[in-house]
Amino acid sequence: APGGEASDPILSTGLSGGTALLYGTSMAAAYVSGVMALLRSQTPDLTQNEIEQTLRATADKIGSYPYNGGRNDRPGNRRVQAAAALRLSPPPPPR
Repeated sequence: APGGEASDPILSTGLSGGTALLYGTSMAAAYVSGVMALLRSQTPDLTQNEIEQTLRATADKIGSYPYNGGRNDRPGNRRVQAAAALRLSPPPPPR
């Protein structure tokens, strides 16, 4: 997930109770964790490796940044796509 950058931060709740403009991996972690939780709720038996593969397979590139090995130092590893990840990860068979 993009975590914003200094020139384009993300509005968040600040530690003092107000709001703050923040950026970086701390801002991206919430997005990725949320999509991981959705995947686990849909398919509880997914392994960590399967979740990681699903996230990588469905994430998209941001802008015109060059990506080497799937990564760019500015936006990171690409933007997570929750709907695409859920479609790729089949639900468990009926019990």
